[in-house]
Amino acid sequence: MDTRPVPRGLLPCLTFAALGGSFVAALGTPLIPTIAQDRHVSFDVAQWNLTIALLVGAVMTPLISRWGDGGRRRRVLIAVLVITIVGALTAATAATFTQLLVGRAMQGAGYAIAPVAIGIAREYLSGPRLHRAVASLAVT
Repeated sequence: MDTRPVPRGLLPCLTFAALGGSFVAALGTPLIPTIAQDRHVSFDVAQWNLTIALLVGAVMTPLISRWGDGGRRRRVLIAVLVITIVGALTAATAATFTQLLVGRAMQGAGYAIAPVAIGIAREYLSGPRLHRAVASLAVT
């Protein structure tokens, strides 16, 4: 059992990060009709806005989770947050539909935030605090 002190604000920070990743990943759903109209693409093509984020998330989540094993969790979480934020900025400032898809693909890495955050919680917490933390992170 690791006896390291729990960093102050650990759970709120991890929860905020996981919520941010979840929010960004799911953001595209209500925007599909608007994207289709604004980008002059069909509704089917506009749905790639969601599909590409899901595909990248499905591929990258196990990889990022594995990279976050051991002592690298904090660095991996920060890197994934940066990639997700850069993806959000890329998508928000997209001049073309292709640029929008690239941004959304980068945002797909955000799906890995919750598993890495759970790993960090397991590193510092134990007992009932750990169970509550994992439950709140899983809900996000």
